[in-house]
Amino acid sequence: MAMEALPIFIDALLPAWGAILISVTLILAFGEIIPQAVCSRYGLSIGAKLSIVVRFIVIVLFPLAYPISKHSALLRRAELKTLVDMHGNEVRERWRADT
Repeated sequence: MAMEALPIFIDALLPAWGAILISVTLILAFGEIIPQAVCSRYGLSIGAKLSIVVRFIVIVLFPLAYPISKHSALLRRAELKTLVDMHGNEVRERWRADT
């Protein structure tokens, strides 16, 4: 969520192209390159040390996740089909308006 919000907050400070450039660079560096470089060599050690943190997060989020998992489905097949059809119609209308 923080990575999705980053360009929005930076956009308030910089022009759109600057916000995109900075956010892509930061996300690429801190979300992809640095973790892969560190974890490729010390992956097992890091995983062992962070297992306590992961277990804590699982325990804390269990009261929220368990009821959601027991709910059969948020949308039934027919409701999902209707939602996709509505979205498709909206996109088609916008496309026709643009041409």
